Amino acid sequence: MNILNPNSGNATSIDDTAAKEATRLLLEELIGQAESIDEVQAQLQETFTANTLEDIIIKYFGYYINELLSKWFYENLIKNKSEGDCDNFLIKLKIL
Repeated sequence: MNILNPNSGNATSIDDTAAKEATRLLLEELIGQAESIDEVQAQLQETFTANTLEDIIIKYFGYYINELLSKWFYENLIKNKSEGDCDNFLIKLKIL
């Protein structure tokens, strides 16, 4: 089983989907390409030495909100703007 893509069933709502994607992205950021439990432990220790739990929670909710915005507003944006404009807008949101 890949720790970054746990098989925990299908998401049943937009919120579930956003939460799963936010979790996946955060885990990917925190433990990257770790291949053993020792590497995971070392990377997490390094992360929590440099960051507070508050920083990690803020990152999670940033990923979560970005995913929600992407799903909820993308179709409506395409109706009013070109697909390229929408993609650029969402990329800028993610960077901020």
